[in-house]
Amino acid sequence: MNHFIPYGLILSIFYCLLLSSIWFVGAYNFEVPDEERRIYMESSFHDTLNVDVHDLNLLIALFNDASRETVNRSWIGILIVSLISIDSVLVYFIFGSLIVIKIYKNDFTMSKKTRYLQKQLMKALAVQSTIPMLVSFLPCFFVWYFPAFNVDIGQFMNWASSVAVSFFPVLDPLALFYFIPAFRKRVTEILHIQLTISVVSGKTNKTSQASRA
Repeated sequence: MNHFIPYGLILSIFYCLLLSSIWFVGAYNFEVPDEERRIYMESSFHDTLNVDVHDLNLLIALFNDASRETVNRSWIGILIVSLISIDSVLVYFIFGSLIVIKIYKNDFTMSKKTRYLQKQLMKALAVQSTIPMLVSFLPCFFVWYFPAFNVDIGQFMNWASSVAVSFFPVLDPLALFYFIPAFRKRVTEILHIQLTISVVSGKTNKTSQASRA
């Protein structure tokens, strides 16, 4: 912790900026569609979404039925964003393993309550590390690579991927609410208060109606 603040924190910020820059350069230089790609996708976008592909800002990768240059550029772009995603997953596992090792090293010096909280936090971190892989990493890989090997995933995978990625901000904090006792207790208290208010409000309304009758 003494080494992480401030140097590790600053390094992590630069690391995120570096990955973002690499993603931007790779996507902008290799995946921004030229006229060939837009013409190829024009009928599909019009039939499915009823929009003109020329009016959209999007990224397109073509692996078949295109010029060799377009196919090569598409592969380069997909490989760049794939390496960034794989790198992020590796960071999850590396730092997660280091946290687990650190917790077990200090296991005998902790009190029973502290040991319990640390293990619950470890479970929450494990779940939080797994959620991005399931709802973000894997759907993106399916969408990126299935078409490259002529696997027709249909529109279902596109819609499912969008929904899964959108659910990530909701699912991620749920791990903390479930595994950390203080958070779980607080959420339970809030829900209980809301339920009590609703019940009291319902009884009050019934009493008022009975009095009027």
